[in-house]
Amino acid sequence: MVAEKVEAYSNLHLEDGVSVVGHSMGGQATLFSSAYNSTSHNIVAAVYHHAWTEDFPAPQIPFLDFTSVWDDEAPADTMGQVIYDIPDTPTKLSKGLVSTKNFGHHEADILGFNPLLPQFTAAWLKIFMDGTFEETQNGVTVNWEGMIFGDDVTSVCGGGMGDIDPDMCEIVDMR
Repeated sequence: MVAEKVEAYSNLHLEDGVSVVGHSMGGQATLFSSAYNSTSHNIVAAVYHHAWTEDFPAPQIPFLDFTSVWDDEAPADTMGQVIYDIPDTPTKLSKGLVSTKNFGHHEADILGFNPLLPQFTAAWLKIFMDGTFEETQNGVTVNWEGMIFGDDVTSVCGGGMGDIDPDMCEIVDMR
């Protein structure tokens, strides 16, 4: 069994960095991981899903902050927007804030799952983890960069994520 586990992880390149993703209090842990010692632990990208927190340390790595106008547990205006606007966040940092409509706090789990959330999470990580901007698998081409930084209807703020709050959808590209 141990040999199978080693084989399953044999293609990982941890020296290239790791990413962190979390929902709710896991989003808080992700925020803390992206703020404290991220470089010493080789954390290169973060995605927060409806992060619930009372402390707001400044992220030091590229982050994407998903929230929702209907989130009554980690409200978009007092947590999502506040995380995005943390004053000590480096100005040369790529970051994003996406607030969906029609979903609440459980957008990332089975109680109110948004099936579009995983693909935009993956797009952010593809870009910032290994610099993959587009790839083709089994004849299907996916434009990861366009999904995040594009301005057409397939981009996260252009409609690809579904109905979003236009006042709380912003992507800053500082690559």
